[in-house]
Amino acid sequence: MDKNGVTVKLDVNIESSQTLHLKHYPDFIWYILGIIGILGGAFISLLIDSLFWIYCVIFLVIILYKIFFARAFTCSIDKTTGMIHYHRSGVLMTSFDEQIKEHSITQIQCLEMHRHVKGGQWSWSWFGVDTFQIFLLLDKEQRIPLSPANLDFSDCQDFTEQIRIFLGNEIPVKAIN
Repeated sequence: MDKNGVTVKLDVNIESSQTLHLKHYPDFIWYILGIIGILGGAFISLLIDSLFWIYCVIFLVIILYKIFFARAFTCSIDKTTGMIHYHRSGVLMTSFDEQIKEHSITQIQCLEMHRHVKGGQWSWSWFGVDTFQIFLLLDKEQRIPLSPANLDFSDCQDFTEQIRIFLGNEIPVKAIN
């Protein structure tokens, strides 16, 4: 959380202009509170003999799906060694489906800002908000995600600019829809 109490979606830290650290950790507390609320609602609906428990099961499946696909990651770009160190956690912060990669800084082709379109013309306003994600494009079309997929446009633009300034102005930035 930042000083205003807002959940930080991505932490960008530049140390001595030679090392860039990017970190993202999912906020599991909302998932846990949701599961507790749904299980409580399902228990109460079973006592009342209501069909509300069917909705509770559907919401429980959605939350569990989101929990199993939430990933934390850290990425360090070190100019002194010329290496990119990337670590993505596995399911529920375990080693299952964990990824650890190392690349050379010389492999960097560009920074990409991907737009994820949510909803459309006929969607509700909170479903229709587009989100953005930052990727680092390397040789051989390899992409390293540098942010979660839920950034708003201004955050994405700010973080991309910080990363581009660190890497150097010769690295192009592409916006992908």
